[in-house]
Amino acid sequence: MIANSSLTPIAGMILAGGKSQRFNYQDKSWASYGEHPLIKQVIDQATPQVEQLCINTNSPDHSRFTPFNLPIIEDTDYPNQGPLSGILRGLQWAKSIGINWLVSFPVDTPNIPNDLVKKLDEKRILTSYRRIIARDHNYEQHVLGLWSVALIDSIKQGLQQGHNKLSHCLENEPYDTVLFANNFLNINTPDYLASLTNPSKP
Repeated sequence: MIANSSLTPIAGMILAGGKSQRFNYQDKSWASYGEHPLIKQVIDQATPQVEQLCINTNSPDHSRFTPFNLPIIEDTDYPNQGPLSGILRGLQWAKSIGINWLVSFPVDTPNIPNDLVKKLDEKRILTSYRRIIARDHNYEQHVLGLWSVALIDSIKQGLQQGHNKLSHCLENEPYDTVLFANNFLNINTPDYLASLTNPSKP
């Protein structure tokens, strides 16, 4: 895997562990987007941008992910607590391999720019924030961002208190954003996926 442009190593985690309630409780990782399933699209886009990459999934069948040759991380501590639980596990994994920063990539956002990590890291270097997130002209993408392992205790404490929403769990944690020209996809329903007849490249 190719390192980002700074001297600071950055790990990556693909968040593929949700219940997919709005996706009829199907594992959206394997929904077709263009010629490949979503999980393959995001792996291909994330891999060149980080030092190490893992997959966060709570699927009972991990064997489907094994061909990718990536570590599989489950939400063992706070299951069913949404993406924050996965991000916490990703930060713990990154710390265990000696990396202090993690970028989270939602599996339902398959149009990731190839300079996403570079730009997030450039903003990190210029600030003291421990969280930098991507945004487009419409929304802030709160689970597509760069996280410091120094946030582990804050996230853990929030989840212990039942605060599984970012706005509650990290309400006292300032963050910065990086604006990207493309509007990020958030594929939450089969109908929306079906409407994307001509997927655009980042």
